Amino acid sequence: MIFGSLCWLISLTSIVFNRARYLKLFSLFLLVTISVEWIAWYMARKLHINNLWLYNAYTLIEFCFLPYFYFLITKSDKVKLTIKYFLILYPLFFILNYFFIQTPYVFNTYAYLAGIMFVLFLIGNWYKEVLFGENKIILSREPVFYISCAFFLFFIIEIPYTLLLPYFVTHDLKVAMGLIWVIKILNIILYILLTIAYLCRPQTPRQ
Repeated sequence: MIFGSLCWLISLTSIVFNRARYLKLFSLFLLVTISVEWIAWYMARKLHINNLWLYNAYTLIEFCFLPYFYFLITKSDKVKLTIKYFLILYPLFFILNYFFIQTPYVFNTYAYLAGIMFVLFLIGNWYKEVLFGENKIILSREPVFYISCAFFLFFIIEIPYTLLLPYFVTHDLKVAMGLIWVIKILNIILYILLTIAYLCRPQTPRQ
């Protein structure tokens, strides 16, 4: 949470220095994310109440914003159309799963994994546009590169983690606690990469 808070503070440079619109929106997303983290921490540590309903609700925010983020930067009309359909259908699926299938107080793995898979598809599409596009860019100076790497790394490891954690919680609690530390370390790496995205200077301004 400390790394996330520092990342958000650094992201404010996108507003101060009038950076691209997508970076400003991502800064707002970071604010929502870290606010959820702190509230969930307070609920669990201080109030001793179940905070899963909050994390589950955040899933809807995360997997609506990230596709919209890639909607702003992709050049493919087909991908833009696919994102539009996703942003209509995913909230409906999420609400159905949240209230009637897995319920708010159980980790909503169906909605979470569905969101991960779609975002990974969008990240792969962005990489393809960069590799095969006419305009070559220097990746080390491209904020989207660091943002995409951050979520690609996190989600690729998050998939087996999400699938295996319930089993180990039931059968081997020590392994389950070790897996939780893996995710904590991944979160730190995620926020470091997102911070780099705000510290580097894009080659060309985006709207």
